[in-house]
Amino acid sequence: IDKGTIYMKLEFPTRQDLDTTVDRVREAQGLLRGLPGLQHVLATVGVVEGMGGENQQGVYLAQIQLNLSDKMDRDQGVAQILTELRRRFRTFPDCIVTASIPGLIGGQNTPVDLEIRGDDLKELDRIALGVADRARKTPGFVDLDTSVREGKPELLVSPRRAELADLGTSPLAVGGLLRNNLEGVKAATYKSGTKTYDIRVKLEERPGVDQVQAFQIPAGAGHSVALANFASVEERRSPIQIRRSDKMRVSK
Repeated sequence: IDKGTIYMKLEFPTRQDLDTTVDRVREAQGLLRGLPGLQHVLATVGVVEGMGGENQQGVYLAQIQLNLSDKMDRDQGVAQILTELRRRFRTFPDCIVTASIPGLIGGQNTPVDLEIRGDDLKELDRIALGVADRARKTPGFVDLDTSVREGKPELLVSPRRAELADLGTSPLAVGGLLRNNLEGVKAATYKSGTKTYDIRVKLEERPGVDQVQAFQIPAGAGHSVALANFASVEERRSPIQIRRSDKMRVSK
């Protein structure tokens, strides 16, 4: 169906910040110059619309909506323009680019959508990647993509409760201290004219897990103990998003 609208989804590496995403979107808009029938462009950063109006959010995501002239006023149909878009963005670096037309019930339209359900996320992702690899070897498929993504780095702090009890503190108190050290704590409020600003105090930001292990936890009687003495700190990766359908985990 040629409604004169094309959606482009841009997915950059999850480590990317908002300012870099905005710059990359401007770079992508430059590749749209001279596209046949293009009249207006609307770029949105931080949220993209999926199938059936399902939204995805993240500073590494962006969507560009292309509004074309009426199909009777242009020489190329929407399918030809989609082909030209894919050609232009074939070598766009560090970005998964998907171009599609609106669905009948809103959102982007994907002709083939396969769900693989189960309990083990690693096994689901393995199967999804295998299916995608077979599809790439089959003529006719374009814009192949899966929901498999590299996890985001995180720190897992596992307190040893018995040792905490000996110190007279609790895991809840440790969690609060970690939050204050890393995210900061509202210490005061500054007012200037009609505007009010929160004053937030936090520790200096430094790379590496060592600073977390060295956090000092109150141990009573004016003493403090390093976090590493009663908790383990593990670097690992966690899924960006866990999809479910009918209460089962899903990989696409």
